[in-house]
Amino acid sequence: MKLTKSSKVVIIGGGFGGLAAAALLSCAGLSVQLLERNETLGGRARVWTENGFRFDMGPSWYLMPDIFEHFFKLCSQDVDTVLPTKRLSPSYRVYLAGSDAPVDMFSDTVRDGATLDRFFPGSSKSLTAYIKTSKSHYDRSLRSFMARNADTFFHYMTLATMRDGWGLPVLISMEKHLSKWFKNDTVRRFLAYQTLFLGNAPKETPGVFSAMNYVDFAMGVHYPDGGIGAIVTAMANIITKAGGTITTGADVSSIDVERGSARSVTLTDGRIIDADIVVANSDYHQVETVLLPKESQSLDQNYWSKKRPAPSAAILYLGIRGEAPMLEHHTLLFPDDWDLSFSELFHGHTLPTDPSIYVSCPSKTDPTVAPSGHTNLFILMPCPTGLTWTPELKRECTERLLDILEQSFSIDGVRERVVVQRFYCGEDFSNDYCAWLGNALGGQAHTLSQSSFMRPPARSRKVKNLFFVGAGTNPGIGMPMCLLSAEMLVKRLFKTGGPGLLKQLPHI
Repeated sequence: MKLTKSSKVVIIGGGFGGLAAAALLSCAGLSVQLLERNETLGGRARVWTENGFRFDMGPSWYLMPDIFEHFFKLCSQDVDTVLPTKRLSPSYRVYLAGSDAPVDMFSDTVRDGATLDRFFPGSSKSLTAYIKTSKSHYDRSLRSFMARNADTFFHYMTLATMRDGWGLPVLISMEKHLSKWFKNDTVRRFLAYQTLFLGNAPKETPGVFSAMNYVDFAMGVHYPDGGIGAIVTAMANIITKAGGTITTGADVSSIDVERGSARSVTLTDGRIIDADIVVANSDYHQVETVLLPKESQSLDQNYWSKKRPAPSAAILYLGIRGEAPMLEHHTLLFPDDWDLSFSELFHGHTLPTDPSIYVSCPSKTDPTVAPSGHTNLFILMPCPTGLTWTPELKRECTERLLDILEQSFSIDGVRERVVVQRFYCGEDFSNDYCAWLGNALGGQAHTLSQSSFMRPPARSRKVKNLFFVGAGTNPGIGMPMCLLSAEMLVKRLFKTGGPGLLKQLPHI
């Protein structure tokens, strides 16, 4: 496929992957049109405003700042100028079931090691050695696995990649990997909860994702000025300044294929948009089973029936009068029965009886997200996919979340203090994002058989000019991974760059 400045690239979906792809390809000199079905950009990272409150509707943890810095550098932008951030301190607060006081974590191995020593003496020494090893896992994984195009196992069969891969804990679970380092169950939980970000349980997540512990305990947790929505705005600005076009309210009904190539996309209002290259950031399952004609589908319904989605979620957005003094910017509640909680989440068919809970309170850091004297709250309960969200179930879940705020986090009189309230669940993920089974994270859970080259491919196997970016493909779930998926698209289209990050952006 020969690229020229007149090559028309149509990108379906304005989530992180689509925005990143549009930004990079526009800066590379291609003619780019981004189509977003909703009226606002960001996909799961959309922003909702009401009565002076501003809510980031989805992602709220700004991790892996090195990847953001690299992405904006490729677009000839200084991330500290266009997207200033602050490092949170503490990074997050943890409530343990049955404990009298919460635990604050600071992404500082010395300080956090001393905290873990309270649960099991000697943990600090293990933590220092473990994070050093996790850094090696992170560096090697980024260099040879995350930042490369690999459609089959054989694409890893190079001397450099095999050297980087040697000794990585790929074939054992995070739970077993952590057990080799830490003898105390509570201590292990502080290092295992991150698997929820990957849509999986510690027993079933490959141990190589220990790299996430380096991200957490060493890189820290950050917050961009203006919230996650500010990242969406910054990427949109790059696209338009580079000559790309963004169209919201543009719902694609089909990808039109002729002789094995996508020639155009058709919108639900009847408009037809010609394309030389089509990039899908929309839900992978939706693209394969609905947007493409049957003869052009690589992954049929039989394929999807054998795969496990990332979990769904119930989210309550609340704007309340007064403060919530027992919360930090990020606050976690670990369940009492860890194994039961994960079992119910991934194999259950009702609301969890003992759920993990996450609360974001960005007004602790950013006064612009709530009126003066008010607090902005986002409370999330991971839930099984495929639930039937009846009005009764929505009310039950809302009441449970309000009870948790009052009882577990000591926020008195929440119901009487509510100014703004909105409930969001799997049904909404399906309606707003065409999410497969209402999953909340945008793709398949990161089990061993659903990671790396075994995720849905980044290039269609039947439509030669159809490509995929975002959480549904390789390298996977999370904002930084979506940025990397866009960079891998650039490598593929320009036939440039081996493993590792691009040194610079190619141009037409």
